[in-house]
Amino acid sequence: MKNVLIGLVCGVVAGMVSLVSAADVSPTAGAQTAGAALVNQKDYPAARAIFETAIKDNPTATVGELARLQMWVGWTYKFERNLSEASAEFAKVITSYPTVDDYLLHGAQYMVGQCAMGQKKYDEAQTAFEKALKDYPKVKETVSAQTQYFLALSLTKQGKSAEANAAYMTCVSDYFRALGAADENSVVWTAFKGIDSRLIAKDTYKTFLDDARKSSDPEQVQRDAAFLGLMKSESGKL
Repeated sequence: MKNVLIGLVCGVVAGMVSLVSAADVSPTAGAQTAGAALVNQKDYPAARAIFETAIKDNPTATVGELARLQMWVGWTYKFERNLSEASAEFAKVITSYPTVDDYLLHGAQYMVGQCAMGQKKYDEAQTAFEKALKDYPKVKETVSAQTQYFLALSLTKQGKSAEANAAYMTCVSDYFRALGAADENSVVWTAFKGIDSRLIAKDTYKTFLDDARKSSDPEQVQRDAAFLGLMKSESGKL
């Protein structure tokens, strides 16, 4: 789980930094660049001040630019482990910029869920992850798979074993092929290991094995075989 979360955090931050360089003609580009540099130096209050000032001083900037700045504000609080403030700032992306692209809206809702997880408010996390999946489905499978996994985890933390099992199974079944999940650090593999019942795991293995045998794509068969080997090892003797 830790590898999954670290990978996602690094990916989101790296993606936001790349957006800064890609948008160097925007009125907020200078603020994004300066703020990102301060984030890298872990001077979060100074970075936050730059992002907040840029939002205030550039009301005619595009919705996307303003929403990214707002996401940065949330991240500065998150990096400081001030999860309550971080959650409130991420939520502002959704309420203040509802017309921005689904990727940013899904990401903001996902981070509301992560902040709730960090505060052990697992019921609130469940609601946030469910909303991200339902309201903003037009995102890459690598993003929605992460959200589906943490939805399952939030259910596990609440002791909702049956619902958690179903959510883990959804993560495996819906994203197995899309992500080509053939390594032990993948979110799909992590979800598979989260399933409580080894009987369910065995049934999952058999289902994917049957599907893999029907595939006419040699590369797909190879990817399936690698992941199914991990499934078989985890499930025990079939």
